[in-house]
Amino acid sequence: SKVIVFFVFVTLTTVVFSQERRSLKSLITTGGKYIAVDPTGKTVYIAGNEYLIKSSDGGLNWGLTGTPYVHPEIVLVKPDDPNIILVTKVGELAYSNDGGSGSWQVVISDSNLHPIRLALNWSDPNFMFLSRAPSLNNFSLWRSTNGGSLWFADSLFTPKKYVFDLTSYPDVADTQRNNMMFACGEGNPVQNHIWHGHRNGNYYGWFAAGLDAFGVSKNMKSIAIVPKKYPNDFARLLVEDVASANDTVFNVLSLS
Repeated sequence: SKVIVFFVFVTLTTVVFSQERRSLKSLITTGGKYIAVDPTGKTVYIAGNEYLIKSSDGGLNWGLTGTPYVHPEIVLVKPDDPNIILVTKVGELAYSNDGGSGSWQVVISDSNLHPIRLALNWSDPNFMFLSRAPSLNNFSLWRSTNGGSLWFADSLFTPKKYVFDLTSYPDVADTQRNNMMFACGEGNPVQNHIWHGHRNGNYYGWFAAGLDAFGVSKNMKSIAIVPKKYPNDFARLLVEDVASANDTVFNVLSLS
């Protein structure tokens, strides 16, 4: 079944938000490519065009990290420790366990690295994932099992496929699914796919789910999970087709 984005927008317009504009010009950075917030809402990082910036009071006040990080593209904060952050850009992935106050540890250095997405498993935030543009000699999905300071190519995932988005099953209390990861990306030159990953010790086994049976477009760039509302309900997997004439959110899978 299909859910048109227009209806989502109608729902959102019934919610009223207060707004307060804050300029980043005084912080010597402009714009922002990515934002990461810890679960308490107090610690916030923005990957600005020039620098990584940080707020420790929920966004009221901003400043550069103690040791500036230049030209960040994606930032990820560890939910159980907001001082642990991962920042990536073309050529490297960097790690800090002190909120960027001290020196940055470059955990991946590779001129062929073009990052696409950073994600983690909410039931065990030590499991992190980096998707990157495929290159001749590198896998497109990398994995950390120690909270970001050590990374390995995820050799159980097909190496030459783009992974455009990754997400974890959001309900950590659901012990049947809370270790599952979901990804969307290209399946082959003419067909994109989704994958579901199942944890086995320090590894994830990945399984492709072709979308032909669902009769939907194959250009899937974004993915989200709607958890079960009650025990006998189905969890739902939503993917977004951003290349169609009318952007549409498809309910492509029901997870019993």
